[in-house]
Amino acid sequence: MDGTLLTTTTTRPAAADSNGGTDTAPTTRAARHAATPAGPRILGRLRRVTDVDEVWPTMAEDLPAWLSLNVDLLEDVVGGTLTVVGSDVLVGRVRVGLRATDAEGRAVLVVADFEGSDLERLGSALSCAAALDASAVVWLGRHLHPDVRRALDWLNERTDHTVRFFGVEVGLVRLGDDDAFAPVLDVAVRPDDAAMTAGPVGRSRAAVPESAENRVRQDLYAEILAAVALSRPAIEAPGRNHNSSWISFAEGPFGSWGLTQASDGRLRVEARLDCGDPGRNTSLLELMDATSSQWAVASGVDLEFERLPGRGACRIAAHHPAVDLLTASEAERMGVIVWAVRTVVAMHDAMDVTLRGRAALLADVRSFR
Repeated sequence: MDGTLLTTTTTRPAAADSNGGTDTAPTTRAARHAATPAGPRILGRLRRVTDVDEVWPTMAEDLPAWLSLNVDLLEDVVGGTLTVVGSDVLVGRVRVGLRATDAEGRAVLVVADFEGSDLERLGSALSCAAALDASAVVWLGRHLHPDVRRALDWLNERTDHTVRFFGVEVGLVRLGDDDAFAPVLDVAVRPDDAAMTAGPVGRSRAAVPESAENRVRQDLYAEILAAVALSRPAIEAPGRNHNSSWISFAEGPFGSWGLTQASDGRLRVEARLDCGDPGRNTSLLELMDATSSQWAVASGVDLEFERLPGRGACRIAAHHPAVDLLTASEAERMGVIVWAVRTVVAMHDAMDVTLRGRAALLADVRSFR
């Protein structure tokens, strides 16, 4: 097992400088900014803590935020540069301990399971990873259940090297005899050597051919969201969703916003209501639908409030007439882009704050039942 010590004060071994002194520059980014002159070096020992729950009873709640401040340790696990998007965030129906992006802008998800074996949660995490076209999923737990370990190993064996799965066990060590502790990451499951040496997170997707239809569709989505980001910088464009007819962005407790080309060729801008509970999704849609005329006036968009029987989710959508993106003229294509940018901005401006607030309120009400 690989052990990674998560501290912010570790220094690398001393090296002689040109004047015969020593260089004791700290190894972590934060510590480098507060480097101090070398002093006497005292070597101690690290001891594993067996009563982790007694020493750190709130590990499950605290760890995601702590890792977001020490993301370089996760970079060591996955083998590439990461940019933190948020900690303890709801992505669709899955609460993710940490969401980051790699060098290509693809999602990296860190999911914490400190209850033991939650295979249903693992399935939801995989659905979330598929929706975001994630390049890596890191599963954190005190101890990896054999079922979870087998599932992660199987996924690494059966999937290509453009997506990787890691199982990490979290422990705690005491620093010497002091009352100072540090988390430890033990990588229990990782891709094979070929996957790890194929390159860092953010490797080429050339091994997965993209259909011509989806190439032009995803190109269109990229242009739309780039234009949206110019006027609404808070809306970040996600990574490319290869071989899918849709893309999601601006996730929140209600679900996410999205662009989709339906099977009939229509382009759809939608607020997908998928907060993890079908009942809450329906309640949220009904709350919004009750004042549908208000939202139509506020957005200036012809909105459809749609229940999706059998899917668990609901949506609030606007549609553009069908267009064949493979044969569309440049003028037709630009018309679609202009419509989509205006519609995303108008719907987001009108409803996003209310959707987030009402979804959070519904979750709070349910928690008191």
